This record gives sequence, C-alpha cells and structure tokens, in this order.
Amino acid sequence: MKQETADKTRSEHVSDPIGDWILVEFHDSILTTKRIGSYRSSRPVWSALLLRVGQDSVELHGSLLHHRSVARSDQAPLLMETEAYGTLSFIHDADLDQLVVNWHVPSQPELQGTCHYRRLTKAESVLTEGINRRFGFQENYHAFLLRHLFQGVYTPLGKGHSFEISATGELSGHPEWRTFSFHDYFGTLHPYEQDMDALHFNTQDTSYAFNWSLHGDTLILQRLGSNGDRYWREEGVYRYLKHVE
Repeated sequence: MKQETADKTRSEHVSDPIGDWILVEFHDSILTTKRIGSYRSSRPVWSALLLRVGQDSVELHGSLLHHRSVARSDQAPLLMETEAYGTLSFIHDADLDQLVVNWHVPSQPELQGTCHYRRLTKAESVLTEGINRRFGFQENYHAFLLRHLFQGVYTPLGKGHSFEISATGELSGHPEWRTFSFHDYFGTLHPYEQDMDALHFNTQDTSYAFNWSLHGDTLILQRLGSNGDRYWREEGVYRYLKHVE
C-alpha cells in the first residue's frame, strides 16, 4: 500500500509542470564541456533559456529577450507556443517530467531543432533570485558561470605569474592584471570570430584579450588580436593549473 501511495504521489507530481525549468542543451552542456559560445545559436537560448511555469502563464527569460510572459495552453500536453526568433512549440512530457521544445525558423527551413528542459535543482535556484529586475536573469546567470567556470587560484605552467579569481570576479595576486571579465554571449554584441570563448585581463590602461578553454584542471589561454571591432586568434598560448579551494 505504501509503495502504491508513493507511486501515485510521484505520478501526480510529475504531471504538474509548475516550477522552474532550464534548457539542457545550453546549461548542462556548458557545465559538462566548459564552453559557452558553441551553444549560443539555438533559438530557444535567445528567448527561453529559463522558464517559470505558473498556473495560467509562463515567464520566459532568454539571452536576448530578458523577460516576458505567455499564457499557458489549455490543450495538454501542449504547454504554449511562441513566436520569437522563430516558431517554438513547448510540450510537457509527464512520464519523464521534462519539457520539450520543437522550433523552426519559417524563413530559413534549415534552421530547426528539438531541445529539452529539466527542473532547476535547489542549488540552481540562485538563478531566479530577483529575476524580474532589469537584466536580473543575465546578471544571475553571469555570476553562476563565473563561480562554476572561473573561480579558483591559477598557477602558470611555465613562465608567468599566479593569480586568483574570486567568486565575485575579483582578481588578485597578479602584479599587472587588475580586473577580469569574460564574454557570456548574452545580448547582441559578439565581436569574437567563430563564436569563440573569450576573456579579458585588464591593467590600469590596457586590456589583454584571450581565447580560453578548460581541459580538466588546466586553463589554456590563446592571445587574441583586434582591430577595435573584431577579435581573432594570434600566436601565443599560455597554460595555468587551476586550484579550487
């Protein structure tokens, strides 16, 4: 009897899509591969990276469209349909307790795909704190990536200087670099060729741009050249061992 009750409770729970959902193909891919730019072009990322499903409506937060609300469909399992950088149709899969979005761009038939959402974990609930303030989700997501990708102490594997990046993005320990920033691919300004991942270390009067990649506990930086509008890779690669306390 207890097992039947538990199964019934679980079934009732997963049949209700109310709650917060994150786009797997973007969010989980970044956490797994330690890359950002490679996943930015899927249309759901732009308008529906995070969903907050309520009783009658759904709040959508994306990398380009920061906050809007759409009425829920009354034709289950259809959750909603939207027109934002393409046509997006959202379905709730109650058996797997996931959301599925099928999307396409009518003017460009080759642009289409299917993506999935999972519920936010308790630890990821920080993504929704103050989310309705202007740029709230972008700020939350940037801070989340900062902690999960860059926070740590870095020791050069070769010539160079050690430095530390804190959980709030403060840089310390380097004799020249004063501040640090990285490109999160929110917004519309993306001056880096081939959607490469980029970061900047800044002195008092100069900004040094690098393409970055993380392989295990090694941060690899490659110099970037620029004409002021665009950035491209140049010779010069530096490696740092990352320590997370």
